[in-house]
Amino acid sequence: MNFPEIPHQSRINMYNPLIDTAAPSHKENTESVIRLWNCEPYQARGVKPKWRWELSFLEDEKTLTKPIIFPVYRDW
Repeated sequence: MNFPEIPHQSRINMYNPLIDTAAPSHKENTESVIRLWNCEPYQARGVKPKWRWELSFLEDEKTLTKPIIFPVYRDW
């Protein structure tokens, strides 16, 4: 998978998770959702998030069934 674009860098960065991870979802059917915007916090008001993950938990209701891995630029 391609790593998100890094400013001022021309090389291609890629990654490959070694475990099964949660994929972003386009719909929200549960109350437990993580949303991620691709803008500054002050710009996010009134803007739909670019990524969202519906959370599902194991029986302990604290442990995710699949982890969320989303690489980001170190200065974010």
